[in-house]
Amino acid sequence: MAQVTETTSSQHAKPGFLRTSFRQFWQALLLQSEAYQPILQSERPVRQGFRMLTALYLITGLITSLGLIFHYLTLPKVDVIQSQVGELILSSGLYQQWTVEQPALAAVVNLGYRLFWLLAGIRIGYPSRLDIFLTPLSLWAMGLFNWVTFAIFGELIGRKLGGQARRRAFWGALAVANAPQLLTLLNIIPGLVVPSSLLWSWTLLTSYQAVRVTYPQLTWRRSLSTTLAMYALHYFFIFLSIVLGVLLGVLVYSLVL
Repeated sequence: MAQVTETTSSQHAKPGFLRTSFRQFWQALLLQSEAYQPILQSERPVRQGFRMLTALYLITGLITSLGLIFHYLTLPKVDVIQSQVGELILSSGLYQQWTVEQPALAAVVNLGYRLFWLLAGIRIGYPSRLDIFLTPLSLWAMGLFNWVTFAIFGELIGRKLGGQARRRAFWGALAVANAPQLLTLLNIIPGLVVPSSLLWSWTLLTSYQAVRVTYPQLTWRRSLSTTLAMYALHYFFIFLSIVLGVLLGVLVYSLVL
């Protein structure tokens, strides 16, 4: 009876999945190599990595959507400003004179005015409802796609260069290497956007660390080569997919015609 009670209490003492996952992400963000050890020792690193990435991208996506709402609420109302300024311009004596004496010039001024405010709205970056609602799903889908392609190429190259690890162990480590996504939590601040270049470069560092931890047999040069080749093949795969998609579209279009 005492043993059962002790076992039950130890199970309750274990931290939850989200708490454990985000602690690992935080450690990986700080470039601490021990962040990768729990998932490397997991019996199912792919499944564990998928769960961790799903939690990471959906939560950061929801925070980003909330930030978009705050951003929208704090933006100047361009349509109100446009209508008020438009009334002043269009009701001015000079514009009224142009409409009578030089209608072509008045039409050009009117068109230029509308184009200016269209570009102003784009420049300010008003988020649409679709942007707000689809941000978590789009981030999650893109994150999983990047994870799968990077993991396939990284594991293939790492093994070719002499790395030895359990099959699919690198998939789990690479999932933890997505830790820089935590920086997007700062997007909740209206007007603040985390630069994509910062996310990319920081993820490159964590990916390199994931290679080093998963394949300790590799020298730092081979680990770096694995990381850079993994990135290169990933973007080449995307480029090739776009080219093939365009060619397929052209082929289908020509057959239809």
